[in-house]
Amino acid sequence: MIKSLARQWRAAKPSNSMLASPDISSLSNSLSRWETAEYVYAGLVALACAGEYVADFTTWFTAGREERRKQLAKISTLVLIASLALELVCLVKTNSLSGLLIGSLSERAERADQKARTAITDSSTALSQARDAQARAGAAQDSLGRAQDEANKAQDEANKAQDEANKAQSAATSALTLARGAREEADSFERDIVSAKKQAADAESHLAEALKRAAVTSAELDRIKSPRSLTDVSGLVDILRPFGGTEFKFESVFADDESIHLLRQINAALESAGWKRIKQSGMNLSIPTVQLGQNDLVNTDVSTGTLVIVESTEPMEALESLPRDKLPSNVRIAIILNEAIISHMSPPESLTPQNRVSVSPGSSTVIRIKVGKKP
Repeated sequence: MIKSLARQWRAAKPSNSMLASPDISSLSNSLSRWETAEYVYAGLVALACAGEYVADFTTWFTAGREERRKQLAKISTLVLIASLALELVCLVKTNSLSGLLIGSLSERAERADQKARTAITDSSTALSQARDAQARAGAAQDSLGRAQDEANKAQDEANKAQDEANKAQSAATSALTLARGAREEADSFERDIVSAKKQAADAESHLAEALKRAAVTSAELDRIKSPRSLTDVSGLVDILRPFGGTEFKFESVFADDESIHLLRQINAALESAGWKRIKQSGMNLSIPTVQLGQNDLVNTDVSTGTLVIVESTEPMEALESLPRDKLPSNVRIAIILNEAIISHMSPPESLTPQNRVSVSPGSSTVIRIKVGKKP
């Protein structure tokens, strides 16, 4: 509850921009809510004290049982501690909001006082000007006759001034027209700048996309050029060692140096993990073979990628519905072997439906491995 209330406090706390012009109504409402919360938690403090009193000095609600009395005392103590903490939070928040509200009201009062002083100053100035005008009016009354004579001259001057004013009005109209044209030209420049910025951003985006595609293309080119090999062979051996004694056989290999080298690496890792390889000593006259050693032949084929094959007496549909730990032992080991080889191969081969473990009907527990050409 304390953490939740603290989050509300932080959410309600005005930012620096709000302090510049506080919302008195919002502050008043927030202050009212926090004061209400403070009263509620003060009530809970009183209720917790009453609970402790009942637990220590009466048998109410406990029927005289010591266990219920201790439980009531503990609950009352916890409620008291939580209520005091929350009441303290509410008190701090109400003090903060009161300070903000008082500060806002003080600021507004100061502005109103400043306006009032300005108005008084303006009124004093106006009164002084009125007195001066009254004095001048008296003097004008005395010199009305002379002013009448000069009125005709003033009328002539006024006509001339009117002509000058008309000319000034015409010049001002021309200047306004020029200013509008300049504003339109500035707006056009601003639009051109925005368009140029957008084009620059688009160009940067296209450049980033092109660089990304170039990186992907370069990585794919490196993958195509680089021969496959096993990485972190010791880690691969550690994964396969728990299944030492498992029999395996190389079903076939693609007849190029890269595939044969990868086959030899896989064979060395499996033998280091304690797996037992079944070698092919005979040669099928219709199928070319690769000789790895004395009486050690492997058939060749044109398949692609690595593939692990295992036999099972159960159909594929039944195996797919089982969790891994419920699969037959040889199937589960074949899956682990396939994942370990793919995850420790560089450049990597993706684990796709084409190179998942292949299950064929049969009862043999020998795991067969195909090493095809590089995808």
